[in-house]
Amino acid sequence: MDQTSENNSGTAPSEFRILIVNGEDFLRWLYVDLFSKQGFTVEEADNGLYALRMAKSKRYDLILSNLSLPKMHGIDVLKNLKQDKADYGKFVFIASYSQIVIIEQAFKAGVDGYIEASRYSPQQILDYCFQQGYLPSQLSREPTEAARKDVSKWIQGVDHDKK
Repeated sequence: MDQTSENNSGTAPSEFRILIVNGEDFLRWLYVDLFSKQGFTVEEADNGLYALRMAKSKRYDLILSNLSLPKMHGIDVLKNLKQDKADYGKFVFIASYSQIVIIEQAFKAGVDGYIEASRYSPQQILDYCFQQGYLPSQLSREPTEAARKDVSKWIQGVDHDKK
């Protein structure tokens, strides 16, 4: 089946391939578990160089990567994939910080999305990936009520729990 990054609506979950790239074992395993439980085929890389090799040897519909990686920075992985015209779907950074200079570099390099992990739970990140179309639309669903409340608090810039 020929798939394009713009249209994943005909892709069964088990045919949708995700590469999780994170140098922190716990976080990588957390995301692998979360996305695997949705029925996706998920593989992992613990450093940027290994991720680059994997992404050049197989097609992934979605690459979720941290920025700060051992052996090769996430932005360098993305630049290399773009330069080599590698066949992959979407490339999204999940980072624990939001330095505007780094975010600008990521988008200049061609990243499809940037998620500040420190603001969202893993479940909210999964929901966001569905909402943004990074995951097949046939699996799209509304975010949980808890996710909606948390997101609205952040959007308003008010932490209601501290009142």
